[in-house]
Amino acid sequence: TFLREDESVEWPTLGFVQDPGRSFSLFYQFVSRVGAYPRLVADLAEATRSQGPMVWIDPVPTNVERTTDELIAFASAGGTVVLMEREPRPLLGAVAQRVGLQVLDSANHPDGAALLSRFGRASGAGAVPRARSIVGGQPLLRVGAAAPHSVAAVAEVGRGNVVILTCGAMFTDANYGFRYGAIPNAELRRLYEVQYSVLQAAVRKRE
Repeated sequence: TFLREDESVEWPTLGFVQDPGRSFSLFYQFVSRVGAYPRLVADLAEATRSQGPMVWIDPVPTNVERTTDELIAFASAGGTVVLMEREPRPLLGAVAQRVGLQVLDSANHPDGAALLSRFGRASGAGAVPRARSIVGGQPLLRVGAAAPHSVAAVAEVGRGNVVILTCGAMFTDANYGFRYGAIPNAELRRLYEVQYSVLQAAVRKRE
């Protein structure tokens, strides 16, 4: 289940990419490619009623404290929550703190760096956008092998878990909706492998 409170259209649509700067859809496209049926819902109440993992992209709720409580309750009861930010968001920081993770200020990463997953997958080399570093939990994605902290981490919460991911800008695709049916090239396949790491870590307890 994908939660986007600021969107009233369903992916994939041409209207979603009229403003390329807002396109943030590779992860959604990837989920489609691995055979899952992704759903886009309008609000948190509907998302928490879902049976599958919840992915909230660029989370901006109106009430951060109440939403944090609802997400923690959802995870504690056995749910999986994945929060992905493109820019620093108060909700992601609040949830991270509640599950024992520390989110640092955004940092520039070296040119030519790649995202490395704990499952041994790596994205293609390229400039990684500014992203907040994460301390604690089980590291999931690092920027280069020597990075002291991660940009994605997993924390167990009750019977479920929470994935915090701060490098959401890596999943921006301004062409989404135009090449939806195209066969991924080698670079995109490598990025898909890294994205698979996010899902693999999120649902691992359910395997």
